[in-house]
This record gives sequence, C-alpha cells and structure tokens, in this order.
Amino acid sequence: MAGAAISGSATGSVDLSATIDHGEQDSSAGCTPIYGSFSGTAQVPTKGSSTESGELFLIQCANGVLEGGTWGITASSVDLTGGGIISGTFDGTSGKVALKLTGTLTLP
Repeated sequence: MAGAAISGSATGSVDLSATIDHGEQDSSAGCTPIYGSFSGTAQVPTKGSSTESGELFLIQCANGVLEGGTWGITASSVDLTGGGIISGTFDGTSGKVALKLTGTLTLP
C-alpha cells in the first residue's frame, strides 16, 4: 500500500508492505499472523522533515479485525525512536486497511 496518510503528533505519508503467513495460521481460531514493514516521510515537531522506517506485527482473524499487534521504528533520519501497539481492520473485498498506531515517539 503506497502513500497512506500519517496523522497525529507527526504528519506525512507512508508506504506499507505486508506478508500474511498462512503457514502459521491457527485453524481453530481462524487467525493468521501478518508481518510488515513501513517507510515514509513525516513532519516531526521541532525537527522538520524526517524519513522513517520500521516493522509491525498483527494478527488477522476471520472477522477482518487486526489485533494483538506491535510496531517499532527501526531507522530515522532525525534519530526519532518509537514503538507501541497497533490495531485496525481489513476489508478483503475492497482491500482497504485502516491502522491505528499508539505508543511513544522520542526525539533526541
């Protein structure tokens, strides 16, 4: 997914790549792990434009709810660090994904 919007304490756009690992699916619960990475450009308060990249992990269950997730920044052009939890939804018909990342961003 390219060009998704970032909003909150930093604003900008992000590209997201994800892999759904059907080999690790829990058939009793109908849930599948999703591994992802992101990269983007954000306007960071007091620092200006910054390039960020990171990783995320989610669980997708049959109802389209994405849960049990975590995210973290792995590289930043202004030494921004951060991580936290992630949740959201996925509509398999339209391909629309909505993610909410909550946590902490720390500037040096």
